[in-house]
Amino acid sequence: SYEGILLYNTSTGEVNQIYSSDTGWDYFHEASNGNVLIGNSYNTVNGILLYNVSTNEITKIYSSFVQWQYFCDLSNGNVLISNYGGNGLLLYDVTSNEITRVHISGAFSFFYTLPNGNVLLSVAGGSTYGIYLYDITTNKASWIYTTGYSWDTFVPDENGVTISSSTHPDQGSVYYDYATGSVTPVEEESELSLVA
Repeated sequence: SYEGILLYNTSTGEVNQIYSSDTGWDYFHEASNGNVLIGNSYNTVNGILLYNVSTNEITKIYSSFVQWQYFCDLSNGNVLISNYGGNGLLLYDVTSNEITRVHISGAFSFFYTLPNGNVLLSVAGGSTYGIYLYDITTNKASWIYTTGYSWDTFVPDENGVTISSSTHPDQGSVYYDYATGSVTPVEEESELSLVA
């Protein structure tokens, strides 16, 4: 991190520093266009960098907030980005190489892509609870279930997805219905007592 970002050329074996303005960049995500989004785990380094594979150059394409660490590839090639600090969702457009903020709060670290391209979102904890749905058509996230957190386990079937938490199993399970778009708790089956 103290050397900025170095580029190793596999053809020549040379190593060159290609970014030195600040340090601490340690999260890398290759987008569908081959460019690399770069975030960080430091609370003093703001924004997101973009490494352009065509030019071998790095530029800062987003300058607000810190700790952008979570990435989700969308079915259209674009990328959702969220940060540890709870500053919502960004959308990286692979055609324009630009970032727009599409939701203003939440540290979304769990993503599940639905067959229609929409994405279920959840956070590991903090002040944002429940499950959100990102709509790939409108580029907006909406709150569709208001309780629980760390919803990180997704089991699909032909009609929907059963969602639970591996770290908080006491929350039980919920079910996202493809047809209605609603989330409802899954009732636990009661144990049957055997009568001799």
